[in-house]
Amino acid sequence: MPTTNPELALASDELTDLCDRTGATAIWTAWKGDPHADHQNTAELARTVVDKRPGLTMLSYPIWGRFAPLEETSLPRPDAMHLFDSRSHAKVKSEVIEAHQTQMTHLIDDDPEGFTMPGEMQAHFLDFPEIFIEEH
Repeated sequence: MPTTNPELALASDELTDLCDRTGATAIWTAWKGDPHADHQNTAELARTVVDKRPGLTMLSYPIWGRFAPLEETSLPRPDAMHLFDSRSHAKVKSEVIEAHQTQMTHLIDDDPEGFTMPGEMQAHFLDFPEIFIEEH
């Protein structure tokens, strides 16, 4: 994820151009309330594109934020939250979760700040509906 203003501006311009060329109507991103810097930065990048193209809908999805204590989380308005029953996609979702080897296994063992999502959290994404938040 870009972290400097020139890199962010370039990424924002490239994403805006991609949206224009493809006729995109929505941007889906990690939720800004996730307690993970890359997710917050990704949401901010998406926001810059939507600010340039107000006709785009921005939807986000919480990952780690699903498990954060409420006092640590700024919850979205209830009417902005949408649930999607994804049980019929469980096989594909399981394959996608397994593909994130750097986050789901101990593949990276030399980063003291690294993390691995515990199995019960991984299972949560198969057993519970997806949450999408319409950002304004």
